[in-house]
Amino acid sequence: MNSYKLLTPGPLTTTDTVKQVMLFDHCTWDDDYKQITQTIRRTLLALGHVSEPEYTAVLMQGSGTFGVESVLTSVIGREDKLLIRGQRGLRPADGGDLPPRGDCVCPL
Repeated sequence: MNSYKLLTPGPLTTTDTVKQVMLFDHCTWDDDYKQITQTIRRTLLALGHVSEPEYTAVLMQGSGTFGVESVLTSVIGREDKLLIRGQRGLRPADGGDLPPRGDCVCPL
């Protein structure tokens, strides 16, 4: 069997160790799930050299595009400008479901 490499991560490229862990269902109301989530949030704050209560980390489920769009529509104001570099930045700038903004797109 060929071992293809996909450029987009997902179930087909997930390692066996990750697949094994995924066999257990975690529920958002279980204490172990809450502890895992809080550990991830604290670790992300530590990576940014910040701490609560001034900062928090919000975990977002979904595609990378969803994460980018959630930040663009909730953190950056309508009157703010955003510098977008490279081809990957063109999709959010193309509009889609995002409000019109007048950003500066600088293709590489």
